[in-house]
Amino acid sequence: MTGRRLKAPAQRAQRTGRRPRAADLEPHAGRLRAVILNSPCNPSGAVIPADEVARFAAFAARTGAVLISDETYDAFHYGPGKFTSLATQARSVRDRLVLVNSFSKTYAMTGWRVGYALGPRTLIDAARKVQSHDATHTASISQAAALEAARGPQEAVIAMREEYRQRRDAIVAALRRVRGFACRVPPGAFYVFPNVSAAQRRLDCADTVAFAKRLMQEAGVATVPGEAFGSPGYLRMSYALATPRILEGVGRLEKLLGTAEA
Repeated sequence: MTGRRLKAPAQRAQRTGRRPRAADLEPHAGRLRAVILNSPCNPSGAVIPADEVARFAAFAARTGAVLISDETYDAFHYGPGKFTSLATQARSVRDRLVLVNSFSKTYAMTGWRVGYALGPRTLIDAARKVQSHDATHTASISQAAALEAARGPQEAVIAMREEYRQRRDAIVAALRRVRGFACRVPPGAFYVFPNVSAAQRRLDCADTVAFAKRLMQEAGVATVPGEAFGSPGYLRMSYALATPRILEGVGRLEKLLGTAEA
């Protein structure tokens, strides 16, 4: 959109599990040139369901907007059902669809800095011109490793997803015992995004940035305040570490804030 970004109202975001809706774009249809979607989502773990994916495609086909779908966490969808990529709508929006992905999460190659985009040749050629001057190129060794990861056995990816599922269930159950935390079960990615407004007030913090600082200083727990994502009152917490460490961290929060009433 020219000049500014669209943000979903906080109350509706809570009600819908922070899933974007094509209907929210309608008032801006005449001014939108492109729409960036992220599913599964960082920071909330929200996943756009198949019927909504179809609605976004229909919106793009009707208005001419380009759809840019960031699907970096597509390997970490825990159901129900299968993850629905925007690629399923390629027949209707092939000339205005760009898929963005990365090897960083699926294959634990964060430091290797390898990603890719699929889309219309004119858009990809334009992006290549910018990228070549911005970062030159990804190291040839990283590219070879990424190719081997994509072509090789995928059992490790499946095993990692199931491990993350167990960690997700563990962290959600533990956070729900912390006074002032309200935590949904995210269907994707490897983050939880609990509402901590009540806990924030309990520590008399002016905002979630101050609250996150208190958690770091007094409990030794690192979080990312929701203000970084346009969502004050929330914290992003990762469960990309061993379950005992997760439970230790949440235990520190419970000690600081108290135990939620049953």
